[in-house]
Amino acid sequence: MGLCVVVRVEDDADQAQLISNLIGGVDANGAHSGLQALLMAGSTLGIKPRLITVPEYSSLPGVGAAMEAVAQRLRAHPIIEGSKFTFADVVAEGRSYTHAYYVHPRVKLIGNDGLTYERPSSARCLGIFFAAMPSMGIGSPPLTVPSALQA
Repeated sequence: MGLCVVVRVEDDADQAQLISNLIGGVDANGAHSGLQALLMAGSTLGIKPRLITVPEYSSLPGVGAAMEAVAQRLRAHPIIEGSKFTFADVVAEGRSYTHAYYVHPRVKLIGNDGLTYERPSSARCLGIFFAAMPSMGIGSPPLTVPSALQA
């Protein structure tokens, strides 16, 4: 059986504030927020996150780097969406991460209505990894999905 840890953060129209909410921190009372809350999952929930993603937001400045830093502390794997679309830009941006799955930002899907939709690719990759790991003898990892609350 797999487990999923979801850390909800407040959405904000101001991108700098949204990035701050996603990255999170520790307040004066020692409460962790955003990605930093994942560091407490072991002691508070009894599970250790293994895959980390922030669908639609991991390409924002600083979020991918924060994901990689938290993942390294947890010995986990971040799935980071790129922000670039040209091959050369994608390669250059992807090289800035040393311990991450770096994926294309969007996946095109065809709905039952025949229309094409684009969705964040990191969430799809997370599901594929989660489904494949038991068959590879790894076991189902606890998943982590920090996300902004949509107003």
